[in-house]
Amino acid sequence: MNELVDELKRVCAAASNGNRVVTMHLFAIEHAAKLKGVSLKDLASRAGIGESFATELSKGVRLANYVQITSRPE
Repeated sequence: MNELVDELKRVCAAASNGNRVVTMHLFAIEHAAKLKGVSLKDLASRAGIGESFATELSKGVRLANYVQITSRPE
């Protein structure tokens, strides 16, 4: 879990304000398999982004079955 927390912190810190939520979705899509069974509220809280963003992480996990990441925001 610590590895996921650190990675989520890193990607959120690197994201521009307009792309922060998209970056969370992409993080969750990329790590969907690892996030199964993980408390997304706890992950969001420990990453310092706020528990309310667990919803956005959940959206990404659900999207993982339907999308493929081809590019990322700059």
